[in-house]
Amino acid sequence: MMRFQVSLGFSGFLVGFCPFDKSVVGGKRTIDPCDKIHSEVIREKFDAHKDGQEGSELRNKYEEYSIRDLEFAIQEAEAYGRREVERLRKEPRAKALSAEINAKISQMKRESLHLEKKAKALEDCDARKQEEMMKQSRDLEDEAKKFEKEEEEKVKANFRPLACEVCGTAYVSNCEGEYEAHLKYKVHESYTEIHARLKVLKEKKAERDRIAREKKEEERKKKMENEVKKGEEEAEAEEDEKGEKGEKGEKGEKKGEKGDRKSKAKGKDAKSGTRSRTRRRGSRSRDRRGKERGRDRSHRRSKKERRKRSCSSSRSCSRSRGRRRR
Repeated sequence: MMRFQVSLGFSGFLVGFCPFDKSVVGGKRTIDPCDKIHSEVIREKFDAHKDGQEGSELRNKYEEYSIRDLEFAIQEAEAYGRREVERLRKEPRAKALSAEINAKISQMKRESLHLEKKAKALEDCDARKQEEMMKQSRDLEDEAKKFEKEEEEKVKANFRPLACEVCGTAYVSNCEGEYEAHLKYKVHESYTEIHARLKVLKEKKAERDRIAREKKEEERKKKMENEVKKGEEEAEAEEDEKGEKGEKGEKGEKKGEKGDRKSKAKGKDAKSGTRSRTRRRGSRSRDRRGKERGRDRSHRRSKKERRKRSCSSSRSCSRSRGRRRR
């Protein structure tokens, strides 16, 4: 089956819900409406396709995109709520007084004006009384201003504008009925649906992540077990190899001992041969030296004999000459 194609781009509507649809929050406040086609027919085809089945890679991918869009819509609501709270704090009604307090302040101001008019109506002969009445009027006016300021501070202290955690709509906490009234707004219902959809998709994603972690952990354990098993097999192979080498080494040692014995025997024979050769050579050289000495001796003897003969012949000649002279 071919992969499902979305020619008009992705929309959360394809996996069940698009927060930017005009029927939800699209086009409201600061959120632009979705520009994708929201077709029930396309969604039915996607659900019937293999890629649209629960747990498929493409559907999981689209659900993660939908989580991103839902979170964006909620962030926009939170930002809108913060702006609305600041706006309410700056509004005049933050200092608005109740009708009862306003009536009391108005009565005090009227009394102050009445005393002032009454004092001005007095003649010059009543200057002292006039001055007292004017002082009473001013004191009453100051008291009214002070009372009004105190009441405004009280109202400001009790004025607490808040924003709805779901839709971001701002309301005043001490004004009865404002919070309850906004719960009926269409925006609040839409954001309630957005929060519920985000919760469902996040739970599904957390479950997928958990399964992926467990699978990864199992693969890691299997890998470690295979590595341990492989290490044990290698260790056994090394031990077997060492055992074979040891047997070969023992055989080699025995052969080496035999070879050493033979080499030692050969060495002894070689040494004896060299000794015999040196002896023979020595005897020959001694024979030669003996012969040479014998020759020298015979030569010396022949020289001595020749001298003796020459001496004896010379003596005999001298004797014969002497006899002749005589």
